[in-house]
Amino acid sequence: MNTANLDPGDGTALSRSGTLKRASDALRLVIAGLLLVGGPTMGLGREAPSLFFFTAACYLAVAVALTVWPSATLAGAHKAVAAAVVDALAFAVLLATSGGYASGLPTLLFVLVVVAALEAVPKIALFHAAVAALALLGENLWRLWQGWAATDPFLVGAAGGALFVAAWLAQRLGTRLRQTEAAHQAQQALLAWQRTVNDRIVQELADGVLWVDAQGVVRYASPRVVAWLGEDPSDKPLTEVLPEPIHPGEERWWRQNGRLWRLKGGMPDRNGVWLLFLSDFAGVQRAFRQERLASLGLLLAGVAHEVRNPLAGVMQALDLLRDAATSSERGELVALAERNAARIAHLIDEVLLLGRQQPPNPEAVPLVAWLRRWCSELPQPEQTRVSVQGSDAIAAWVDVRHLQTIVDNLVRNALAFASAQPGAVQVTVSAANEQVCLTVADDGPGVADELAERLFEPFVSGRANGTGLGLYLVHELVRVNGGEVRYRRGPKGGAVFTVLLPQAARCG
Repeated sequence: MNTANLDPGDGTALSRSGTLKRASDALRLVIAGLLLVGGPTMGLGREAPSLFFFTAACYLAVAVALTVWPSATLAGAHKAVAAAVVDALAFAVLLATSGGYASGLPTLLFVLVVVAALEAVPKIALFHAAVAALALLGENLWRLWQGWAATDPFLVGAAGGALFVAAWLAQRLGTRLRQTEAAHQAQQALLAWQRTVNDRIVQELADGVLWVDAQGVVRYASPRVVAWLGEDPSDKPLTEVLPEPIHPGEERWWRQNGRLWRLKGGMPDRNGVWLLFLSDFAGVQRAFRQERLASLGLLLAGVAHEVRNPLAGVMQALDLLRDAATSSERGELVALAERNAARIAHLIDEVLLLGRQQPPNPEAVPLVAWLRRWCSELPQPEQTRVSVQGSDAIAAWVDVRHLQTIVDNLVRNALAFASAQPGAVQVTVSAANEQVCLTVADDGPGVADELAERLFEPFVSGRANGTGLGLYLVHELVRVNGGEVRYRRGPKGGAVFTVLLPQAARCG
């Protein structure tokens, strides 16, 4: 909420706050009624009683009109200007019929100007003071010109100056009051909005929430807790709600009515208030089973799709093998069947590896030395295409079995797309911010844009004979070792895979 929009001090219109609204209208009504009813008893209007009574009656009628019909013909600054002129004219006549400045009427005018200034913008407040001062000076000069008893002009002038000062101070005070009230209203609106948001969040939480005060009394229970317990535990001691006491920061399990609950207490704030979270473990287990079944269904569908093509190749080769006339033809068909069978076996191995994932058993691995040893096991033509660079002192904290699979997939993928030039695949090791960075870059065409965003999803592959599980397996193994893997296109268009792993110095 923008509280600046509630600031009335822009000098263009009259703005009112809830506290000061219509204060000057009400005061004008009171003063006009008091003058009309009690003026003669206060010694006012002695010099022209009829004119005094007529002026007071007209002043009261105009005051009623300004109060009852504020928006019929006058509004905002126009109404304030009209009210100021009416006040000045009425008091000028009333002063003239009551003995002038000495009658005490200037005090009422002074109060009226100050109260009106509390509601007004600066220009209107000073205008009201100006016309009121002119009324005092004009009436006093009229008395001097007529030869009637008059007040010292310097005293009347000082009173006019005091009107300006008082109006300015009152206007500043009114502006501050309006700004304070506007800020308060904005704060209340913000708090109400926050309460609404908090209530919505609590209602949508999968966990139940109890709000416990410093005395251990439940002050609020979320709808989910009320539904689980079958009653609202608010205003009850926590010891009556739970069979065993639990304190802030503690965690324990609770079984009730055949259901298992996890209780976890939050830390108290400075007032001793804390939150207790209740989780329905049976519900969590059901959701987990459903998620696993959905994942299993997706995996089986992908496996069936990937197996279909090589299996069809094997069956076709076996079918043709019956009619093969020469040993050369039979050899080609057997080789075709073997290649497709190998694809099926590779797919099954990767699926089994995903299913048999064990918690990592990390150790400090000198990464550059390990990579050079791994490269030495490649066929000779491929060894020259892979270049390993980095400091021998850099060690990663990783499970070696997982590292083997990660490097196998990334480097062999790079070799499949890279050129035959020496050093076409660059494997670089560096360290920064307590992380080891393993980068595998090739000079191939890179990954197609439509595949880049889904590269680490299962069964997404850029090769015609790929299973689409290799990079997904890399992603999962890197994740369980506390790292992450990223892809980007190289400056010359090749693929660049970056694996971030914990540094051994941090974990060892």
